[in-house]
Amino acid sequence: MIKVNVPNVLRKTWVQFSDELSRTPLPHFTESVFRFLFVRSMLELYPDTRCETEWQRCDLLYFDSIGPSIIEFKFYVHSRHKDFEGNHRGWKGGAGKKNFEEFCGCVQKLVNLDNLRWGRDCGVNVKNRYLILAYANTSERKKEKSYRYWYDRLILPDELSRQVKMRRVTRLTDTLCNETKHKMRCSLFRIEPNKDQ
Repeated sequence: MIKVNVPNVLRKTWVQFSDELSRTPLPHFTESVFRFLFVRSMLELYPDTRCETEWQRCDLLYFDSIGPSIIEFKFYVHSRHKDFEGNHRGWKGGAGKKNFEEFCGCVQKLVNLDNLRWGRDCGVNVKNRYLILAYANTSERKKEKSYRYWYDRLILPDELSRQVKMRRVTRLTDTLCNETKHKMRCSLFRIEPNKDQ
């Protein structure tokens, strides 16, 4: 077993995802589908890696030569409801304060991993904590209703930013869904608890 290079796995996933977008429009993708593409890429590159999805409320647990690591996925798209004739009727979910609070809750979960019962009792610390953020960027949604408003610069609330060191490891080139004309952006973040707090 060797150490998994998560940025390389994500790059391979992004190429596959971009290829899939040419055949399957963006509204048919979900976080689970994106995670499947990532796990498939990981196992193609590192076939001896042990992966567990939906493990203890974490999206992905994997074991490599350095031990256990956790990855959380956030995959945000702008979807529109359509009537039986295909006419647009409104937006389904989307960006906003509630969405960003849920994102921050995910970061907080990664910070607190070692404090959870299973983390304390097993005697093994999580070696790496990653968050993969993929989101739609469209000119149809403005200001607080757009994901780019919240995630292009990504400024965490003060209290959370004191508890965490969040570093962008890589930002991939945008990919386009030809049907919706929405660009997808993707970044990989490394999350570390701030031991000084």
